[in-house]
Amino acid sequence: MIMGSKIELEPLDREHLQYLVSSRNAEDSMAGSYQYWHIAAAEESRWYEQYLNDPTQRRYIIVHAQLYVGWVGLTHIDYKDQCAELGIRVDAGFRKRGIATEAVSMLTEWAFQEVNLHRLYSEVFEGNEASVRLFSKLGWRHWGVKTRAHFQGGNWLNVHCYELLRSGL
Repeated sequence: MIMGSKIELEPLDREHLQYLVSSRNAEDSMAGSYQYWHIAAAEESRWYEQYLNDPTQRRYIIVHAQLYVGWVGLTHIDYKDQCAELGIRVDAGFRKRGIATEAVSMLTEWAFQEVNLHRLYSEVFEGNEASVRLFSKLGWRHWGVKTRAHFQGGNWLNVHCYELLRSGL
């Protein structure tokens, strides 16, 4: 577990699967991800079994006031090139409380200090101003745009690319 001032990051475990299914199936969650369909509990359980044997991803449940309020994680971890993609979701009722800022900061520090990663990156869909503000506030560099790279709601959206390099290298 990674402890912060407002939140804790619990390593993803089987006990979190019911929460993940409801969180991932929320309409705002699907709008902010590459997920196109609702997830069934059995699907999530099969995914979890694969996750347990996959060293290229590490996910945490965000706990605030003893409630599950979101998740944050690293995917596509590349140990040779020391990089990974960071993703985050905070449930709608818990946004604008600094939870995402603390979660990304905690996971970033863990990734750089404990896993010895050199670079983190993230993708933000056009129109997700909260994530733009989050990554900008935390010093991530906007390095480019994938033009019309994501199809959602009958429209093509641009995908904005952010990165953060470990300082002091």
